[in-house]
Amino acid sequence: MPITRKQQLLAKLETTEGGGATFASSDAVEVFDPSISDSVDQLDRSPAGSTLSRDFTPVGRKTREVTFTSDLKGSGTASTVPPWGLLLEACGYRQDDDGTRSFRILNVSLGSVTGSFQLGEQITQTSSNVGVVVGVFSASNTPLSQTSADSDYLIVVEVLGTLTSTTATTGGSSGATDSTLTVATTSNHHAYMPTSEKLLNITIGAWAVDANPVPGEVFSVKNGSTLVGSVQLVYEHSSTDLDVALLWGEIADGYTLTESSGETATISGDPDPVLTPSLAVRHNLDGRNRLLLGSRGSFSMTGEVGQPLSFTWTFTGDVGTDADAVPITTSGLSSVRAPRLLGALCVYGEGSNVRDLQTKSITFDSGNTVASNLDANSTGGATGANVTDRDPSITVTVDNTLSTMDWEDLRDNGTTVRAAFVLGSTGGNVVSVVAPVCQVTDVAISDAEGVSTFDVTLRPRRINETGDDEIFLCQL
Repeated sequence: MPITRKQQLLAKLETTEGGGATFASSDAVEVFDPSISDSVDQLDRSPAGSTLSRDFTPVGRKTREVTFTSDLKGSGTASTVPPWGLLLEACGYRQDDDGTRSFRILNVSLGSVTGSFQLGEQITQTSSNVGVVVGVFSASNTPLSQTSADSDYLIVVEVLGTLTSTTATTGGSSGATDSTLTVATTSNHHAYMPTSEKLLNITIGAWAVDANPVPGEVFSVKNGSTLVGSVQLVYEHSSTDLDVALLWGEIADGYTLTESSGETATISGDPDPVLTPSLAVRHNLDGRNRLLLGSRGSFSMTGEVGQPLSFTWTFTGDVGTDADAVPITTSGLSSVRAPRLLGALCVYGEGSNVRDLQTKSITFDSGNTVASNLDANSTGGATGANVTDRDPSITVTVDNTLSTMDWEDLRDNGTTVRAAFVLGSTGGNVVSVVAPVCQVTDVAISDAEGVSTFDVTLRPRRINETGDDEIFLCQL
């Protein structure tokens, strides 16, 4: 007799969309309240005849959904990525310095600063070199809402161009300046930001003809002489290291890329899903394995005073093979305790002002739209799922401070607001959520045990025209 509480969840990125994964003990995910459900389409129609009795209805496509919660916490080791990073990637986020189409996270040591750089603001060296401050720390590594001494340092995500040392740098909101600071990449901090791309990285042998491909070109994918798919070249790291978008079909080690002109090259090694990869999930309910394949997801996180920020994840995809099996023996589950909303930084800024407002609760919703990629060629009726849209939002409950921060005026005038939340104080277990450009879209007067409060909804907006820079989730 299976026991409901005895559930186990394993998760691993797929190398072939919908192809599943070989799970190991280290793929276990520490979760709370897991659940799995199937949705089976029914063609509900009533045949005409002499009776009102119903016949069997045709059974259609079947989809599967897995939901669970987990805590926003660090890995406990500064150089090790957080446990939620893999799940974020399958929700359309990319990691700093992961080798392909990555961005830099920087440790910026101040030289001689005039004014104070602020958490959550943009810093610029020129209009084409921009970063976002996702962390401010004192020399003793205490998180701060703004700098107060030249011995303080910044953790910055580079969103445009290349920031360099000993270059005049200005805080876009604070107006702080420093021309003698030092910029260095760091492996002791990790950041994730959205991506709108779904890409595979492939390694190929030398091209048969001396011409190199150009981004935008479409290549047929052949297995021997059989056409099995096509890809479009999006980014060329070198003539043999390419990022491609799979347009249809499949791609694998040993397959051949063929250009319309006859240019060919052979793929060497399994493709590496680098942006918005699909996720395989194995759920075990006390002796029964159920597989979710080709899934992508959406998430939210919420927390109140005294609580950690907790993720709620929802992954949707195809049904894999289900079978009776004992749970796997796990290893490597984190014993790190999640930092709580106690002694945290809840920072809100508009213009040159920055305020640590009394905050009762925080909710962030990624706002992803996840849709099955329908395909009549597939036995399940779909080839994985795609993230087709996102509209993130942050909802906070803050004390009513009258005109100190006039949320209603900020809403009515479309004034840019920034928000940042930092939890924890120990390296490797400090986490932050930063939205440098927000629009206030809803303000409601509420009450918290007799104290007048506002429920404020902030919508993160893009910084650059290229986008994919509206929200940052970090381990600091």
